[in-house]
Order: sequence, then C-alpha cells, then structure tokens
Amino acid sequence: MIVRGPEKVDLVGIDDRLDRELKPGVYLQTVAFFGEDNSVACTLADHVRNCRVYDRIVGYPEGGSIGVLS
Repeated sequence: MIVRGPEKVDLVGIDDRLDRELKPGVYLQTVAFFGEDNSVACTLADHVRNCRVYDRIVGYPEGGSIGVLS
C-alpha cells in the first residue's frame, strides 16, 4: 500500500505475463479475432462509418479524404 497525504492507494496485482512475453494486447486480440469475438475490434463496416472521424484526427480537409466511401 502507498500512503500519500490523507489518501491511501492499494496496489493491485495483475497478470500481465502475455503482455510482457508478446507485444501488448496481441495474444488476446488474436484469440478474439479467430473466435469471431466482435466486441474487441471494429468490423470493416464500423471502420467505414468511422472514416470521417479518422480523417479529422489526421487533419484531412472535410470531404477530401480517400478513406471515406460515400
């Protein structure tokens, strides 16, 4: 436990063995992909819908991206 001022912070142990042995997140992401678990990643249709958001993130002018299929 870490005590800093009037607040106490409890340390919580985590099982991060896979993240230390492999690239973080890759193993469970791969398991989800092959198990068809769509809760972990976007579908292709989701990515198409999100293209306008991605374009704004990288600073493309509105309507000027090659990524937006409309």
